Amino acid sequence: MGKPAHLVFLGLLILLASTLPMRAEHFRLCEGIYALCTAAKCAPVPGKDDAVACTCAVRLGYSAGRSECRYIAWPNGGEQIQSRYYPVKKVSVCSNDRTWANCLDKTCVVDKANPFKATCTCTKEKNAGPYVVAGNTHTPETCTSGTASAATVADNEALTAYLKATGLLKPYVITVLNKQPSTGQDRQTP
Repeated sequence: MGKPAHLVFLGLLILLASTLPMRAEHFRLCEGIYALCTAAKCAPVPGKDDAVACTCAVRLGYSAGRSECRYIAWPNGGEQIQSRYYPVKKVSVCSNDRTWANCLDKTCVVDKANPFKATCTCTKEKNAGPYVVAGNTHTPETCTSGTASAATVADNEALTAYLKATGLLKPYVITVLNKQPSTGQDRQTP
């Protein structure tokens, strides 16, 4: 009777593990062409309330994401590539109900006039918890102005842990530019 109970307990553990949020081992490291949207600014997509168009840089090298790796030659323009993650050095942490863009693993189309740029269709996110916006400076507008490409703090931490474990694409020590998560109510001191 001890064995069946042990198997039931093991089955419950497996079931519980399958319902937990994605952890670091659910990411994939790829080497190749990708779109980097980490600091992209985005604009509405006419007729699509749940999406924004973000202008991203086309890069060659290691990147991380959740989807399978896709390998293509350097694009000339018009080709589809994936948006993926590359480590950031500085972020602002925001904690408000502002809409931001989730670009990880989204489809992007390389610009026909400039093969170093791509337009990615990213999903709008809101009220998913604290999120990070990459950039070199923090101002009161960082967490309130426009629709920026961003990621939840939890996803950013999971990606960083994954990269540390792989050793192939080493993450930077991330500097948080604002000491307290910004609620969009930042005030400058006189």
